[in-house]
Amino acid sequence: AIPLWTFNACPGAIVTVSTTQQLYDAVAALQNGQEIVIEPGIYNITTINVPPGLDNIKISGSGTNSSNVILNGPGMNSTVNFGIKLTQVSNLVIKNITIRNVKEHAIIGDRLTNVTFDNVSLIDSGDQFLKINPDGPGNTNVVLTNSLIEYTSIAPDSYTNGVDYHLCNACVVRNTRINNIRSDSGLAGPAILIWRGSRDNIVENNTMSNNQRDISMGLEVSPTSTPDNRFGVVSGNIITRSGANNDVPIMIADSPGTIVTRNTIN
Repeated sequence: AIPLWTFNACPGAIVTVSTTQQLYDAVAALQNGQEIVIEPGIYNITTINVPPGLDNIKISGSGTNSSNVILNGPGMNSTVNFGIKLTQVSNLVIKNITIRNVKEHAIIGDRLTNVTFDNVSLIDSGDQFLKINPDGPGNTNVVLTNSLIEYTSIAPDSYTNGVDYHLCNACVVRNTRINNIRSDSGLAGPAILIWRGSRDNIVENNTMSNNQRDISMGLEVSPTSTPDNRFGVVSGNIITRSGANNDVPIMIADSPGTIVTRNTIN
């Protein structure tokens, strides 16, 4: 199993915030070895840009219930594209928070190494909820675990995914619920999509319901000699199909060496 990275705080490096402005200020001033703890409440946000190049940091909601700390955007039809943006960050934990109501992505990142999203709820993002882009050398050991991704009804259009991992190596989606990734305007993208030169990734023990497509390891034939995805495991997932205009629950496309085992499809 791919391990979760563990944050190691520097002495006296915990910053506690209780207002939106304090949150912006703390993130802008964030240094290696620091943790930002967000007190319970609803924080009406625009994009939170984590400074690039940071290492060994943590952003967490106070307590253990993600619904106690809500980072709330102005809606899927707004001009706020992202909830949290990450660039070239390593050894990061984000946990115990909800991000909702943004135009494009609740969380977007690229060039990530050892990044864990634990007990996060991502709700009502206009495009992909968790999008990891293929910039630079790619991404390694990005883990989503113990979390929730869902539309409260359905997607505003078909350009959507719950998890969209590009150029990811040894990344994970585990113990997460993903619901209602579907559209009335066409076939929605897979709820979990791992592609664009990815390899050795794990999708395990997730619970998925009312999605038009659930898991896709690779999506299309790569234009290069490198497969869209290579190797990896899809295991122990429980998929419940409902509604109309559904496609396949698990697809393996240009993804040699991928193992699919012990999944339940109802």
